Amino acid sequence: MIIAGVGFQLASFPIAVERGWITRDEARKRVDTILRILASAKTSRKHGMYQHFVDGANGELSGEAYEDVVSTIDSALLFSGCIVASSY
Repeated sequence: MIIAGVGFQLASFPIAVERGWITRDEARKRVDTILRILASAKTSRKHGMYQHFVDGANGELSGEAYEDVVSTIDSALLFSGCIVASSY
């Protein structure tokens, strides 16, 4: 999966709750799962920035990655999603 997409996903949970698509507790559980996977992964980040491609199951560097590509833009989108989800 592309790490920027994870940021957009995190930012979408408050919208889903407000529109009644999922409960607040369900959103919290999903966000916790995503953040735990990302925090526990060792190969998915360098110097605080995340790789462009990560494995959705374990957060590690994905087999899709042809290079070791750390992305500041993708990391910024991930961090923005984290901020939206945490502030909600």
